[in-house]
Amino acid sequence: PGCRQIQEVRKATHLNYELSKVAITVVLRGLQELVPPHSTPALLNVQSLLSGDLSMPARILDKTHDAQRLRLVLQELVSCKEDAQQRSWELYEDEAVISEYLHELISILENADPVICRRVLSQNGYEEICTLLQYYQMEVRWPIRQLLIKALCVMCAVHPPVISILLNSVLPMELARDMMSNTRNISRLTNSSALLTRIFSTGESMPVTHLEHVGSEFVTFLLAFIEEPPETDS
Repeated sequence: PGCRQIQEVRKATHLNYELSKVAITVVLRGLQELVPPHSTPALLNVQSLLSGDLSMPARILDKTHDAQRLRLVLQELVSCKEDAQQRSWELYEDEAVISEYLHELISILENADPVICRRVLSQNGYEEICTLLQYYQMEVRWPIRQLLIKALCVMCAVHPPVISILLNSVLPMELARDMMSNTRNISRLTNSSALLTRIFSTGESMPVTHLEHVGSEFVTFLLAFIEEPPETDS
């Protein structure tokens, strides 16, 4: 019972998952002072459920609002990538729509029940994540690339197996190349380095092919920036 109430509160209030549990607990405690004594055990039972194991069957997880929205947003982003792939020109009119999807993706990943996020992200053999990686390679607009980086960072935090997928993709090389090509753009440097830090945080060995772009030259570049960081953003 507690699981359903948490999802309903989150949907109605946009509180994150943990705060939704807190909100229900506060209401239950207040109700204990208002209802007849014989109703108190039922309220205490719900409170106990909220503080215990709230695991839900897969069929219930898949029907939650967050799961449905997360799947839809990922599907829409896949469609955006496929549309861009079929065009031979840039359609800048779609930037607002794509940005909105990415903002919602980040919001769900940061605020929903992590169990729901992990389940949706791992479906279809992580196919949607691989598609987002391809989209990052194709996309040249920094505002969209920046949101893709933020989304991938949050995915790494929510579901660590994603890190290995990113490490073994071309993404580390893309990020390193972007950093070395935009040495005075603080925003690009900090966002790209944040994701690279996530990717290399587990200590898993990277593919040998990455050394061409994430090797000694890149390390020297980083050390030089630590010694003499850029003074201005451009």
